[in-house]
Amino acid sequence: MNSADIKFEVDTGVELSLIPLKTYKENLAMVTLYPLSVVLRLYDGSILPTKGEGLVEVTQGSQQATGRFVVENADFRLPLLGRDWLGKLWLNWQELFQSWDPRVNALYTADWINKFPDVVKDGLGWLKGIVAEIELKGKVKPVFCKCRAVPFALRKQVEEIFNSSTDCNTVANILSHRVALAISCAVTGKRQP
Repeated sequence: MNSADIKFEVDTGVELSLIPLKTYKENLAMVTLYPLSVVLRLYDGSILPTKGEGLVEVTQGSQQATGRFVVENADFRLPLLGRDWLGKLWLNWQELFQSWDPRVNALYTADWINKFPDVVKDGLGWLKGIVAEIELKGKVKPVFCKCRAVPFALRKQVEEIFNSSTDCNTVANILSHRVALAISCAVTGKRQP
């Protein structure tokens, strides 16, 4: 980006490419920021605080394109390469995923489980012997929340996990319910290993 070598995390769920404020100040402070023309919202509906947007020359290998970026008012995230730039730049997905080694993830997970065994012990997430009473306000309008779509690349794995869960009676399909018609699955019975 404008001669600065910035490492991005590819996120196909993000519409616009985002850069944390710290990365902007360190690498792109000479680029003028303009007020953002849209309001960005996070998955939970809250507004993403931003400082503005700018235009830069983006280079990936031998490819060049002009793209806009949004500076978010946060320093704890990695820069995110969104769908706007994915439409302009061709990425070699095989090369990107070739660097990922599942053994590293397995070692990290095993180490994490050994460090924090209480987090994964049986029975967590279950409440037994607790009675809850929920009181609803009378004149409150229901709010529709659109469900989040599963990325196409993950649909097969999600379906396999869901099907294995229904096979061992962990979850069950519910087509309709007198209280909430939008429910698609509910926990039933005991969790199976």
